[in-house]
Amino acid sequence: MASTKTQMIEAIRTAVLAIPEIGSFRGFNGQFDDNKQHPLEFPCVLWEITNIPWITRPDNRGGSLQYTTDAEIVFHIGVRSFGDDPNVDDEIFEWADQVAAVIQAITGDEFGRFERINETMDTQHDHVVDHMITFKFGISDCLTFAKSDNPKTATLKTLQQHGDIQDTPADASINFNETPQHGTDDPND
Repeated sequence: MASTKTQMIEAIRTAVLAIPEIGSFRGFNGQFDDNKQHPLEFPCVLWEITNIPWITRPDNRGGSLQYTTDAEIVFHIGVRSFGDDPNVDDEIFEWADQVAAVIQAITGDEFGRFERINETMDTQHDHVVDHMITFKFGISDCLTFAKSDNPKTATLKTLQQHGDIQDTPADASINFNETPQHGTDDPND
């Protein structure tokens, strides 16, 4: 099963790419400044999760549930602008409104309630206007770790001094009933 974040991005991708003018939907990593390796089709929408302040609560199965109502995601609506067609520069507002409308309509079982909280523009790119819309949203991660007092056995692959890999059986126990201890005085820890 796909992670909650993957399900959310896929739902957003489907909705955004249903807008006829949008040519690309990808994760944001500076493509407006270096658009050579993976060219974008403009106008485009790039996403960037900027903050997920998790809250952890015990669940009724002895594990934990993580959730937040204050996560943030930024959508960069990018438009090619060569300065000679003022209509293209103005159309970015229409595309931004369409993108905001489809995102605000999306909900899932473990994510949703997208609330637009900020808009800004960045024109410091070569021939690209970046209209950024920040949304606050809720998300939960229902990964429940079952408690167990039973040690688990694992096989560790250790690198020997001469670079050979050797299988070495090792006993490792995981106890979710205990808080991990850090900073002990034992130099072997």
